[in-house]
Amino acid sequence: MSQMRSRNSQPHEDLEDGWTPRQSGQKNAARNRSLQLFKLPQTIPRRPQQEKDLNKNTSPAPSPPFYFLTLTSAKFLITCSNSCQGETRMSNGSKVKKLLKNEWVKTGIMLAIVIIAFFSFWYGIRIALATEDPLLAVASGSMEPTLNVGDLIVIHGISDFSQVYTHPGNGDIIVFHTYVPGYKNLMPGKPDELIVHRAIDKELKNDSYVGREVWYFTTKGDANDVPDPGHILTDPVPEYYVVGKVVGSAPYVGNIPLFIRTPTGIVTVVILIILVLLIEMTYSSLKEKRKPPIEAQS
Repeated sequence: MSQMRSRNSQPHEDLEDGWTPRQSGQKNAARNRSLQLFKLPQTIPRRPQQEKDLNKNTSPAPSPPFYFLTLTSAKFLITCSNSCQGETRMSNGSKVKKLLKNEWVKTGIMLAIVIIAFFSFWYGIRIALATEDPLLAVASGSMEPTLNVGDLIVIHGISDFSQVYTHPGNGDIIVFHTYVPGYKNLMPGKPDELIVHRAIDKELKNDSYVGREVWYFTTKGDANDVPDPGHILTDPVPEYYVVGKVVGSAPYVGNIPLFIRTPTGIVTVVILIILVLLIEMTYSSLKEKRKPPIEAQS
């Protein structure tokens, strides 16, 4: 009994002054609960494909004070960044509005729209008509009176040359090259030309250049007395020289591209462009002078 009393009367080594064992246990439990509030995962969750790298190199999680300081700093930086971006967007927006009011910018935008529309139309019609030269201007009178100089002709590509109708009076009118690189020049000593003549006859025969049978067309201008082979061409026209057949025409419209190709036409176009720019500059300066002065508010 004396040994038991002496054992119980000894002060507990793990207890703090003024605390009983029961009170000390409650304090430790409360401390553990408070620490659990700040307990952080030892690793940052990652996607499955990052697990392999995570096993190779893992770092302990930061202590609670550093963690909250990092969050606070990050939040502050994000807030400042958003504010700066908002001001930048506002300033950029005002600059864009100011630029759009400039007459030169408006003119440039209109020119860009016109150029884009032109090329869209051109490439679209090439795809629709299945040929690289869907619109051409008649430059000679060899097809009069059917086609006159200055007419704009519409050409459609040919997929099946056996369907080309040939006849001396009303056969299909076709457009063809006189020379294709790597093949025979139908007009020796002359560069390639595009000719629009009527197909009056055709023949299917073996071609040594392509190694297969192809259609050969005998052509003739309506205003000419003799067919082209032996006259202006050395041989009939192979099918791979043919651009397509004429499916429509517009009188006089072709005079515009024909005129632009001449030296006088080029000079005229340049002068017109300069005049347009000068008129635009004069109009812009007069418009700026007519603006009422901005009065300062008191």
